[in-house]
Amino acid sequence: MPNPAVSTVGGNAKQQAPFEVGDFVNYSGTLITPSNGAEYVSAHTIEANVGIYTQPGSQPSYLAIGEFGVGTADPLATAVNGAAQETQDRIFLEAETTDVKTPVDIYYEDASNTKDAAGVITTSVRNRWTTPFEMTGENATPLSGPTGGITTQNTGAQPQRARLRATKAPAGLLSQPSRTVRVAVRSLCVPTAVDPLQTTINQAALDACFANAPTFANGLKAGQYVAPVFEYIFPENVKPGDVLVPNDLWHLPFLRSDALTGAIPTSNTANPEALVPTPW
Repeated sequence: MPNPAVSTVGGNAKQQAPFEVGDFVNYSGTLITPSNGAEYVSAHTIEANVGIYTQPGSQPSYLAIGEFGVGTADPLATAVNGAAQETQDRIFLEAETTDVKTPVDIYYEDASNTKDAAGVITTSVRNRWTTPFEMTGENATPLSGPTGGITTQNTGAQPQRARLRATKAPAGLLSQPSRTVRVAVRSLCVPTAVDPLQTTINQAALDACFANAPTFANGLKAGQYVAPVFEYIFPENVKPGDVLVPNDLWHLPFLRSDALTGAIPTSNTANPEALVPTPW
């Protein structure tokens, strides 16, 4: 499609793409058999097998997250019950983007929720950048902007696919994972470094960028995709026959404490998502 900043001819990336006659679609739903025998499927999900692309380096662009899982990052070789365990800071994730050239980044969303006396919940989010050069091996010495990111969506048989499979992350980078993950393209928000060594980013500016992201396509926040974590990778036993290694739920901070301050609430008034009392 043409660049929406300079041309209005062609496709309009600011609107959803409609289904067309001839599209091959996958659908999921419930088979209904009424008394008159005229069966039909009440579809709740329809997915078209089409390739949609947007102008590289410009907004709006669109992303989706597929399968992913994150490790709980217990750093100890021995579990709390004395059994030897295998554990790593690790993550695997697959995403798709309509911009096949611009780097994609992954963030843990560390959320802080507070509820006032009137019951109004206020949420603050820190977007924890997890894809520097040490994680992705890409963009080691950029001419401008930060290192890292994922640019592999422009290679291979599936040009829209962005993949990350990290089994040996830098120490502490993935520790205490969040309950939600954000994938975002750098044409929307950039984890801008504030030092020449690219070790510290401007966290306040990054969080403000996501909080104030413009909307397109009937309210959709383009250039990013946020999804809850459904698969946590817990430590595993090393020796057959040992007592089972327990799941280290205490390394999931959102279950018991404020992700930003670390405070452990005495009631769910202070943090509505925390489990009070803690489940261990």
